[in-house]
Amino acid sequence: MIVAIAASLLASGTPAPVCHGVGLPAAVARYAVLSRASDARRVAAMYAPDGVLVGPKGAPYTGPAEVERFLGGFGAYKLADYVMTIDASAPQGKKWRTEGGYRQTGADPSGAGFVASGRFTIEWACRRGGWRVVRLTTTPAG
Repeated sequence: MIVAIAASLLASGTPAPVCHGVGLPAAVARYAVLSRASDARRVAAMYAPDGVLVGPKGAPYTGPAEVERFLGGFGAYKLADYVMTIDASAPQGKKWRTEGGYRQTGADPSGAGFVASGRFTIEWACRRGGWRVVRLTTTPAG
């Protein structure tokens, strides 16, 4: 997955930025891997102290503690796969913005299978400790 994400970023003509030795495509891939593992604590640790996750209904969750609580609410869901594909990446001042698509497959708490997909936008900042999410917004398909 990391190779596919890196290739799509480089194909856009934008050089892949690096923060503390980690390329931005690798940070996106890590986000997807931790999400697939339902590791709410480690996903939340990727957020800046004032980072915002905009939930599916538009509600903002600010800071790692709120993000962890929100993501922890999905603990009964079992993700089989979570793929994030970068379509574009560009600098925005001192931050970077990545946009692309996501696709999740798995089972809900009742065991019924599901597929969820859509678009994502992530604003990243290079901070102490590496890439941190400043703002993540998803738009479900359909």
